[in-house]
Amino acid sequence: MHLFSDCSNLTKGVILIACKNIETEYIAKQFIQHFYCHHGLPAAIVLDRGSQFIGGL
Repeated sequence: MHLFSDCSNLTKGVILIACKNIETEYIAKQFIQHFYCHHGLPAAIVLDRGSQFIGGL
């Protein structure tokens, strides 16, 4: 089990999502379902440069 976190620099709010895997497509779907659908498109996305996410889509 993995934990995916979305942090807002504006509101300092955090959204934590339990993930069964860390494949790029799965994480993208979770982002869309849990963040984008509720808050819209962010102005910027900052990653920790995990090698599993670089150029995955």
